[in-house]
Amino acid sequence: MGMDETGSTSSFKTLKLFGGQSCAEGEDRISSLPDEILHLIFSFMPTVDAVRSCVLSTRWKYLWTSIPYLDFSNRKRTPKDSFLNFVDRVLSGHDASEIQKFCLQYEGVYNVTRINEWISTVMRHKLQELDLDIRGEESFTFRHCLSHFESLTILKVKFKSVLPIPASFLSSSLRIVRFVDVCFSSDQLGQQVSFNLPVVEEFLLSSCFWPKIRIVKIYAPSLKKLVLVDWDYDGDPNFETEIKVEAKSLSRLSFVNDLAYDYSLSIPSVAFASVHVGIVVHPDNCRLLKFLANIYTVKALRLGSDTIQTLSRADIFADLQMFSNLTKLEVLVNGQGGFSGKKLLILLACMPNVESLDIVDDLQILDDAYFPGWTHEKVSECFLSHLKSVKLERFVGSENVLCLLGFLLKNAGSLEKMTVISSSKLSTYPKKQMEVSKQLLMLPRDSKCCVIDFS
Repeated sequence: MGMDETGSTSSFKTLKLFGGQSCAEGEDRISSLPDEILHLIFSFMPTVDAVRSCVLSTRWKYLWTSIPYLDFSNRKRTPKDSFLNFVDRVLSGHDASEIQKFCLQYEGVYNVTRINEWISTVMRHKLQELDLDIRGEESFTFRHCLSHFESLTILKVKFKSVLPIPASFLSSSLRIVRFVDVCFSSDQLGQQVSFNLPVVEEFLLSSCFWPKIRIVKIYAPSLKKLVLVDWDYDGDPNFETEIKVEAKSLSRLSFVNDLAYDYSLSIPSVAFASVHVGIVVHPDNCRLLKFLANIYTVKALRLGSDTIQTLSRADIFADLQMFSNLTKLEVLVNGQGGFSGKKLLILLACMPNVESLDIVDDLQILDDAYFPGWTHEKVSECFLSHLKSVKLERFVGSENVLCLLGFLLKNAGSLEKMTVISSSKLSTYPKKQMEVSKQLLMLPRDSKCCVIDFS
C-alpha cells in the first residue's frame, strides 16, 4: 500500500527519538534533558564555551552557575585582565553545589594572589580533581598545603613552583597524583618527608626537586603505575637525596632518568618496566646497579639504547643480576651511533629466558656486529635457546643489521618467527628492498621451523 501525501509529509515533520517518543521538527529536545546530562555535555568543552552556550536557551540561563566541571585556559592568548575577570565571575557566581574538577592552564605573567584565591574557592566546594598547568617567567608561589586537600581524588600539578609539604603527608582519598617541575619544600630541613598514599593507583614525578631534603619516602600499597622522570638535573650535585618507594602491588614502571637521585624501590610485583638511563650524573655505578637490581623480577622490559650505552660505558655488564623471569625484551634505538649488536648480545646474556625480542627504529650497528669470539655453543647455552620471536621495525637495509639478524637466525635453535618491517626510506626503493629481502631469506637458520616475514 502506498503512503498518501499527508502521511508522507507527516513523516518528515516528526522524528522518533528516545524509545519511540516523537517530536515536531525543530523542537528543542536537548533542553528537556536533566541537568546532570547537560553538565556532562558541558564537561567536554572549555568553560568559556559552556557559559556562552547558556544563552541559547532560557532553560539554560543559570545552568552555568552549577557546572561541576571547570576548565579554564588562556592558551589562545586571551587578554590577561579579560581572562582573570572571567574566571572571577564564574567562581563568584557558582552556587553551593560541589565542583568535581578544576583545570587551569595559564601562560605568561600571572597574578599569584588571584590564582591562589581561585584554588581556595574551589576547594570549599569539595573538589575532587585539581589540574594546574602554570607556565611563566617567574616562579609561582603555591600558598596551600597538600594536607588541606582532603576531598581530592586526582591531583595534577605542573609548574615551576615551591610546593610546601608537611614532614608526613597522608591522603586516604587520592587515587592519581602527578607532579611536574615542582620544587618541594618542607619545614623539616635536611630531614625526611613521607607520602602515605594507601589508595593511590597512579603516581608520577617528573623533573621535580627536593632541596635540603635527604630522604623521600613514598608508601603506596595499592599503586599500579609509577612514572619517575628526572632528566638534565641542575640541582646541587653535592647534596644527595634518596627516594624510597614501597609499592607491593606495582605492575608497571616507567623510568627516564640520569640517576641524580638515589632510588630504592621495593616493587616485588612489577611485571613491566620501561627504562631510559642517559649519562649518569652521579659517577658511582652502584646507583645504576642498585636500580637494576630493584627490577630484576620483571617479565617484560623496554630499554632505550641509551641505557645499553650507559651500561657499556660503565663497564658493569659482568656485575648485572640475572633477569631470570624476563621473557620479553624491547629495545628502542634512540641514540646516534655507538650502539652495537655485540653490546645487545652481552646484555641478553643476563636474560637467559627471553622468548621475544623487539628492536624498534633505525639501528646504527658498528663493525663488531660480526661478534668475534662468540661460539654457537656458548651463545645458545647462555641465552638464545629460548628465543622464539624476533621483530625489527623500521629496517633501513644496513649490512651490519643483516649481520645481527643472521647471527640470531644461526644461533637461536627455537626461533619460530622473524618479522622485519622496512623503514619508509627503504620502501621508497623497491629494487633495493627486494635485494635486501633476498639476502635475508638466504641467511642460514638453526631452527628448521623458523618463518621470515619481510615487508
